[in-house]
Amino acid sequence: MQSDAMDARSIISKNHPASGEFETTSFRSRLYEDATWSQDEYWKVEWALFQLAAAADSDAELRWRVFRLFSATVSLFVAHYDPKDIYVMDGIDAEGLLEARERFDLVFEGFFSQQMPDVRSWPIADVRLGRPAAGLLMSAYEPKRTSGFPRCAYCLCFRRPPLAVSIGSSAPRARFLMVGIGALLLWGALVYAYVAFALNVAGRANIFIASALLLAVCVGFLWAGLPLFGEQAGASRVIGRILIAPLASAVWVLMLTLVGIPFHLAIGGTL
Repeated sequence: MQSDAMDARSIISKNHPASGEFETTSFRSRLYEDATWSQDEYWKVEWALFQLAAAADSDAELRWRVFRLFSATVSLFVAHYDPKDIYVMDGIDAEGLLEARERFDLVFEGFFSQQMPDVRSWPIADVRLGRPAAGLLMSAYEPKRTSGFPRCAYCLCFRRPPLAVSIGSSAPRARFLMVGIGALLLWGALVYAYVAFALNVAGRANIFIASALLLAVCVGFLWAGLPLFGEQAGASRVIGRILIAPLASAVWVLMLTLVGIPFHLAIGGTL
């Protein structure tokens, strides 16, 4: 393990040497000098961070180097997305860059918090970014064991858990689908309610409640999808909102029933 740690240290040092002169083949040099995202070089940096975290081989100088690498890369991300800046990254498409940024953040945050994520379960490694070199998905990627419930609660509230990546990697499509389902249910609820009242078959309250249920469910879908457009990493929030949607639906049913039944009686309907 010591040799692995020394190799990992050399990778970090190559990306942020004390002399300030970066090797031309390093991840940071390619990103800064050539404006090119080198995925092969990034895999080396990620592997080094997992090795160092697993070996608990971290001192003030190493953490300083990792932090400088992190902050410098983040500043280049900011420059890339700034329409007024001339810096533009090459070597990766727009969707892949978003996923690379998210993976980059999770890995570096895991290094600083000493809770490295289990990246082996991320489809992102296979879909947009390609696989790391052979051997980099072995022991270096063993996650540290943490208590289950706090970890899950933390991920659900603040972070994107691995189970949500399959949704998050196609988040725009998933949100669009949810909004589409919600809009379809809304149309169906309105048509159902109109036909029921127009044909005077709403003599019983269960007809109104059925239309209210359809409307409540569609509100749940719209609530899960619409507010999340434009967010880059909101899959955990999507899941949370879908789980809360039944509660929101129940509230909507209660509100619509309390308002709708008196209105139905006022216009001459019967229960």
